[in-house]
Amino acid sequence: MPCPWAGSRTGRNPGTSRSSSAYRRRALAARYAELLREVPGLRPVRDPAHGQGNFQSYWVLLAQDFPVGRDELLAVLSEAGISARRGIMASHLEAGVRGPRRGPRCR
Repeated sequence: MPCPWAGSRTGRNPGTSRSSSAYRRRALAARYAELLREVPGLRPVRDPAHGQGNFQSYWVLLAQDFPVGRDELLAVLSEAGISARRGIMASHLEAGVRGPRRGPRCR
């Protein structure tokens, strides 16, 4: 059974093979970003400066002044036959997690 980290030891990046799931997901994510770029108030997810995501999930952020709320948008997408749901939250952006840290910090 191949090791999932074998690519890094051999100098290959397993996510860049055209046959890989990650490659296909990244291609779909690029297409979604292209199509959603013109929607005001909708911000598609992007790769962080420090790395590259695998786009196992694709999420967007809605501006405060977006014409509909999350639940309404999900209903509109469902009515249009587009599968979408509130999935794994970007917990680092949730109100309970944002703000100053409390307690001891690791060094």
